[in-house]
Amino acid sequence: TTGSGSNDASGTIFNKGISTIWYKATDTSGNSDSCSFVVEVQTTVVPPDSAYTDRDTVCEGDGVIQLMYGGGIRVEGGTARWYDDALLTNSIGTGSPLTIPAPVIATEYFVRFEGNCDTSAAVSVRVEVLTGSTAPASASADRNNVCSGDGNITLSYSGGVAGDGATAQWYADAALTLNIGSGNNLTIAAPIISTSYFVRFEGICDTSTAASVQVNVFPVPAPVFIEKDDNGCTSGMLSRYVVSGLAGSSFTWNISAGDIIADFGDSIMVDWGNNSGTNIVSVFETTADGCQSETISTTVEVGGPDVDLGADQEICDGGTAVITPSGNFTMHMWINDGSTDPTYSADTTELVRIQVSDDYGCYAFDSVQVTMYLQPMVNLGSDTTLCGEASVMLDAGNPGATYLWSTGESTQQIEVFAVEQVIGVEVSYGVICTATDEITIRECSYYDFFANIPNLITPNGDGSNDFWIFFESSQFPDIEVEIYDRWGILVYKSDRGYSNPWDGKNLNGKDLPMDSYHYIIKVGEEYFRGSVTIVR
Repeated sequence: TTGSGSNDASGTIFNKGISTIWYKATDTSGNSDSCSFVVEVQTTVVPPDSAYTDRDTVCEGDGVIQLMYGGGIRVEGGTARWYDDALLTNSIGTGSPLTIPAPVIATEYFVRFEGNCDTSAAVSVRVEVLTGSTAPASASADRNNVCSGDGNITLSYSGGVAGDGATAQWYADAALTLNIGSGNNLTIAAPIISTSYFVRFEGICDTSTAASVQVNVFPVPAPVFIEKDDNGCTSGMLSRYVVSGLAGSSFTWNISAGDIIADFGDSIMVDWGNNSGTNIVSVFETTADGCQSETISTTVEVGGPDVDLGADQEICDGGTAVITPSGNFTMHMWINDGSTDPTYSADTTELVRIQVSDDYGCYAFDSVQVTMYLQPMVNLGSDTTLCGEASVMLDAGNPGATYLWSTGESTQQIEVFAVEQVIGVEVSYGVICTATDEITIRECSYYDFFANIPNLITPNGDGSNDFWIFFESSQFPDIEVEIYDRWGILVYKSDRGYSNPWDGKNLNGKDLPMDSYHYIIKVGEEYFRGSVTIVR
């Protein structure tokens, strides 16, 4: 017992464990009774030293985790209680280890000892939750259509979300077993066959579904010569070159010399011209899908016969040109008459043509122009005398010829004046058919000049020969004419220049009788005398 009388047990220190307290009461008569109660003394709790889990990092909703603590003192009758919030309001269980579903978001878990006497402080452990991936929305390539093995392509994806620790992995097969690389904008060699490429996110927690892109592969052409001339001919004979190819393709040809006369796509016709020697024909093919082949080429030895008929020839009327060919050939034919004679004779104007060939069947041609000209004939007339302002037109004839006068002129006709000189001309048809002539213009002699003037007039009013007109008078602006009858009487005197020719009348205007009359022609200081007769 503890205490007595009215005293109680207050202030009594109890040891750890269970103690029974008895009370006995005695009245004054000596009667007594008793009662008891039990006192249990418990130890004060010490909080856990740490909290931990079997997995500090989990994938969202990935199974279960176990929560555990270490250290501390949990009193008898106390529990280790776990919470998933810092306010310690949402209890998720007790004990250690505590197995719970893995969290779907990062969560900090708290544990403390809770007993009848007190509650300890809490310790915690954080469990990180790794995010999963959302599949790419689409996949693409910088070139969806490629030629087989043509360089590189770049694969890309868009959309989706790569989860924690996830990477974009690319595959070249639908089974997703042939991995070709990772990442966005992945550059790889262009495929040689049409291929579908797949991309998905692969991470710690999950692997997404895949997106795909199709890259179509078109064949690269490989043309081959199926017809060609290994030996080409000069001088216009055409060579044909043909290659095989795919339907719808185009072909680009190139030759080292000569001209492509006709281009039919997969074949061409070539004129090698005069480009003898080694030449090259090359071509590449481009398909309708844009795929280009390598350039193929073939070597052509170009040659052929040659022939020369010489320069053009001229012959005069009645002459003959003999044409003799020279050159390197084995056979020939004169196209003009079909003969194979060694020479060809031309006696008229014609284009002489020849065809020659060699042992390879190559041809060559040449031609020469033979032109026949008339033999010109020239006559400038007799030598003559010119006086005063007189002139004469010299005509070399032969229309269409070439003229070379000693005066330097080159026309068919020239005008010559009263100067003592010798005028010559050369008239030519072509180069070799020529003729010449010359005329002498003598020093002026009035006697000679006026020797042939008219000596008869018939002034009867019929309009013919009514006046004494002589053209020589026009050559002397100052000429004067006087006419006398047989008795020496002056019957006519002209004004200066003889502008009013004598009409058979005397100075009084009366008709003179038929007779012979004497005249004096005065030119400067020179006089010329003669007679003129009136006939009525």
